[in-house]
Amino acid sequence: LVLPPGSDPDAARPAEWADRVDTATAAGPTRTVVLVRPDAYIAWAADTGAGADGRAAAIRTALTEWCGPAAGRVAP
Repeated sequence: LVLPPGSDPDAARPAEWADRVDTATAAGPTRTVVLVRPDAYIAWAADTGAGADGRAAAIRTALTEWCGPAAGRVAP
């Protein structure tokens, strides 16, 4: 999960995915959050202009879709 500069990686990545998702901060100016697959392809990206709550919800949705359910939860 690549975050915009100034983001707190630990706060942006929900703890339920900490065992499967690493975080990094973008080197240049951007407002985009990007989920990068292990083979270096972009799985998902979103502009962070939605605010912290909107960004957190979008990240949770993307992580569920691309990385499976949160730890301790079973997919419906």
